[in-house]
Amino acid sequence: MEPSELAALFKRYGFFVQRRCRTLLGNASDAEDVTQEVFMRVQRYASSLNGPVTLGWLYTIATRCCADHLQQRGREQPMDPSTLADADTRPVGGAGDADRRALFAQVFRGLDPLAREIALLHHVEGWTQDEVAERTGYSRKTVGKKLTSISESLKSAWQAALASTKWEGM
Repeated sequence: MEPSELAALFKRYGFFVQRRCRTLLGNASDAEDVTQEVFMRVQRYASSLNGPVTLGWLYTIATRCCADHLQQRGREQPMDPSTLADADTRPVGGAGDADRRALFAQVFRGLDPLAREIALLHHVEGWTQDEVAERTGYSRKTVGKKLTSISESLKSAWQAALASTKWEGM
C-alpha cells in the first residue's frame, strides 16, 4: 500500500478507529498510540485483503490492537461501571433477541462493502444521510437508495423468517 493510500484511509477512518480505541482502552493517550499501530498493521496486511479496506475490517484490527496493548502493559485497571456499560455494545435479551441478531447479521454479511459502510455510519454512528454522503463521496441520493435497499432486505428476511416454523414466536 502506498503512503498516499494509507494517508487517505487515515483521513477517512482515523476518527472512528481512534474513538473505538478510546472506548476500549478508556484513555485518550493510549488510544492515539494504538490508532497508529492499527494503521501500521493496515500497511503491513492490506495486500492480503481481498477487496477494499472497510470500516469493519479496521474495527477488527483496532479491537485486536487494543487487546494486545492491554496485554503488553500487563495492567488491569478497574473501570467505572458506567464506562463499562457504555463500552459493551452487545444487546441483551432472550433467545428471540439472539435469533433477531443472527438474522440481522446474516443480512448485513450479504451486503456489498459500500452498503455495509453506509449502514454502519448511519445506523451505528448516527450520522445523517448528508454526513454519510460527504464522508463516502457518494451523493445523498445514492446513500438514501442504499439505506432503503438495506431496509427492504431486512424486511424481506424478517418476513421469510416469521413465515418459517424455525422462527415462530419471535
